[in-house]
Amino acid sequence: MNNVEHNIKLLSQYLKGRFMSSFKFDNYFTLNFHADYNISSSFPLDIELTIMSEWWFGVKDDWDKNVLKYGKGVEPSEPILAYELALLRWSDNPYISEVGYETNLIKIQFQNHIILNISLDIEDENHDYFYFLVDSKSKNILLEHTI
Repeated sequence: MNNVEHNIKLLSQYLKGRFMSSFKFDNYFTLNFHADYNISSSFPLDIELTIMSEWWFGVKDDWDKNVLKYGKGVEPSEPILAYELALLRWSDNPYISEVGYETNLIKIQFQNHIILNISLDIEDENHDYFYFLVDSKSKNILLEHTI
């Protein structure tokens, strides 16, 4: 198992069964997830996923068309991402059912069939991490996926 596969397996263990409880934005989006029950005694109840690489909802071509049509400002995808996160947060079943991997792409599927995609394409990135996961309470890093 390579490093990417290992990280995806850990990410899946941390995220599956949790629901998105909130999100915030400063330089990057941070999605907060809560477990209704203690998934494992070694896992915290509340975790934060900060995404630093490109990410989107659904099919990439459809996403790009919507950003062109509705996006505004310097980073036109950011208002669309915030809108989609708000819809997800207040939708039925914002629980994560699957975390998968395709070439250079993490796919997080929710029980309501919404899919969040995180790019692992190195050529498009200008930072040190694709994402990192922290314990909301202690702020200890649980998992980081470096470039």
